[in-house]
Amino acid sequence: MGGVEQTQYSANFIETCQEVDNYKTVLDYVNASLMGVVQRNPKLISNPMERMEYEYHENENPFEALYPALKDICGQMNNGGNELKKQVDAAAKLGSIHRDFHRRSRRCLRSVRLFLCIEYEELCEARRSWFYRTFFVTFEHFYRKGPELMVRFWHDIWPT
Repeated sequence: MGGVEQTQYSANFIETCQEVDNYKTVLDYVNASLMGVVQRNPKLISNPMERMEYEYHENENPFEALYPALKDICGQMNNGGNELKKQVDAAAKLGSIHRDFHRRSRRCLRSVRLFLCIEYEELCEARRSWFYRTFFVTFEHFYRKGPELMVRFWHDIWPT
């Protein structure tokens, strides 16, 4: 009886593929968590794999919506206007700071989403094509040795 030839991936390759898959799983969780921190209103959070638009629309930011109401009240009140004026100024500043925070957080999440949406898919496609190429080479190798080995190889890969 002849020896059986066995083809398999290297342990380093398998370990690297598992690390990339684990990295993708962790980044999915981190991305969803960070989007939840950045945008507290869950209606405005889209699916992490879709277009990222969690910012408030114009004049829908709570601080920006508070500013006109406080300004009207400040104009109507003569007494205690100084304290109210401080609140109006704080609401105006918080609105712009909050909008800037959303802009910066979206910029920071861009590289994470780039890996999740594009680079990971490219890695999976490269892994798939490499698998098919090695499968084809192995299949050719067994075919040259004889049809009975090819049938055995075929049944080892896809048992019925």
